[in-house]
Amino acid sequence: MSIEIEELVGKLKEENQIRQTLSRVRALIKEEGVRRYFFQAMKENVTPIITCLQNEDAKTRKNAALLLGDLSDVCTENDKICQALYQAYASEQQLFVKSSYLSAMKNYDYRLYAEALQNRKEELSSQTVEESDLKHVNEEIHMIDEMLIMLQGLKKHAFTGAHVMSDLVLLTNRKHVKLVEEQVVETLKEAGDSCGEEDVKAFSAGIMVHTEHVAELMQLRTYQEMLYQVKGMISLPMNPAQAADQIVKSKLFEFLKERHEVEEEAAFYFRIELKSAMDLGSKSTFVKKMSYEIEKLSGNQLVNNKSNYEFEIRLIETKTGKFNCLVKLYTQEDQRFAYRKRSVAASLKPENAALLVALSKDYMKEDAQVLDPFCGTGTLLIERQKVVKANTSYGIDIYEEAIEGARVNTEAAGQIVHYINKDYFEFEHEYLFDEIITDMPFETGHKAAEEIEEIYQKFFKKAHKDLNGDGRVILYTHNRDYVEKYAKTSGFIILKHEIILEKAGTDLYILEVQ
Repeated sequence: MSIEIEELVGKLKEENQIRQTLSRVRALIKEEGVRRYFFQAMKENVTPIITCLQNEDAKTRKNAALLLGDLSDVCTENDKICQALYQAYASEQQLFVKSSYLSAMKNYDYRLYAEALQNRKEELSSQTVEESDLKHVNEEIHMIDEMLIMLQGLKKHAFTGAHVMSDLVLLTNRKHVKLVEEQVVETLKEAGDSCGEEDVKAFSAGIMVHTEHVAELMQLRTYQEMLYQVKGMISLPMNPAQAADQIVKSKLFEFLKERHEVEEEAAFYFRIELKSAMDLGSKSTFVKKMSYEIEKLSGNQLVNNKSNYEFEIRLIETKTGKFNCLVKLYTQEDQRFAYRKRSVAASLKPENAALLVALSKDYMKEDAQVLDPFCGTGTLLIERQKVVKANTSYGIDIYEEAIEGARVNTEAAGQIVHYINKDYFEFEHEYLFDEIITDMPFETGHKAAEEIEEIYQKFFKKAHKDLNGDGRVILYTHNRDYVEKYAKTSGFIILKHEIILEKAGTDLYILEVQ
């Protein structure tokens, strides 16, 4: 490699096959040690690379800029390089190259150019851009925005809307909307809200609620997401410019200001989530065009940012050729499952665990001795304890990583569970349990169907031995056929069966020792 680098350095100095040489250097210097060797071979002089920023070939200029960015951790001439990059950027006529200068500059100390970059962003945002140029203009705007955030920090807004009258949409498990609806009504009544039929409405995917008791509903554990309807942007056309225009003219600004501490100069940062039958390329083009239009029409009071967003505009394509539009506030932190510090790939989502517990609570005993033989990171045991207090709880799992995570999560939840890193089928205990609650293993890349069936067969036989005479099993499964096949032959009767997710084929079974 050292011989090739020496040859490439020679070509750079001689300006020989310059575009290919720059590209090859970039490919070779990915490791810090190789970058340093290259820099030393250049005799710590990057002038030949800086000269390439004036090359007549646009791709050569782009490669030269990116190479200077790559060398930032070994170069010491910050001012010289940054000035050269900015001057090349300012004079560049090819839009597809401009963001490359910025990508390189952000690796150096570019504070002197912050004001100029801000002015350039405002200039770009106020322009009318041809469709063919939109991608490159967006890249440039977002690169500037990222650089300014790195310098100034992101002025995030504090959420203050816990008791502002709102039109909420609580997305839920589609099979169990009624359960969540009942919890919503009960919660509102406890909060002193004499809600009528018009205030709480169930629909196929959840509950629509008109209330000022947002904080109280935020505590419900069984909904999946809390979203908002905003007047003027509930239904949008499937045209990015028209949709953006409608959003900016809607009550969105009032909505955001009512629910946050607001400083006049602080923009709100957003992202767009598009749920549509469009192909990926069309989706990307639509989102970029709409984001650009929203920024321009709002005078940069609404700024698209893919990583530091404060709210999401969610567009859901309908059969009528429009978008349903909802808003999700990321400033409104969801603390319901704050205890969940650790998870593994097969971990049950905490809102699903909470739903299972809610569906099972009438079959649980207070002060029960509880066992989860496939406990993962402890979510089911933790959620159970929050609804019906157990006496002593045990969690068993064969995977050490899961058990370590369960201990962390349970401590964060302020609970006590005895966790054991062991194969359940080798576990013995001196007394019997009142209840087994578990999320059964399912077929994955690591477990074949035959292995899963064998686990079910062994599980029911062992569970029957581990339970008291009236003991119960609360079981979440991906394999209802195995439950039906082996539970009864092992001495269990089925007390309750609920489908949880139709497509995924998941079910809740509550069984009792016969």
